[in-house]
Amino acid sequence: MDHHGAGLGRPVLLVVEDNPDDPEMIARELRKRYGEDYRIACEGSTEAGLWRLRECEAAGDEVALVLADQWMGRMTGSEFLARVRHLYPGAKRALLVS
Repeated sequence: MDHHGAGLGRPVLLVVEDNPDDPEMIARELRKRYGEDYRIACEGSTEAGLWRLRECEAAGDEVALVLADQWMGRMTGSEFLARVRHLYPGAKRALLVS
């Protein structure tokens, strides 16, 4: 895959969590540890998460990891991650359960 521009070639770590406080807190921690190597993206709903993934797919971006909260409004994290698998079979997927 051909990547142009600084940082654009970095794979994406996507966090999908509908608790308004959590996504940014999780993103901040991930940026501290992995911001050099990955682009950290946060979305507050499964719909927004799927939209972001389609955007990444259209741009030819690699998605390395998707973290999803299990208990969200329209679909569970498990259902969301099943959809992620169809879009990005190579992406790691993890469920946030609290």
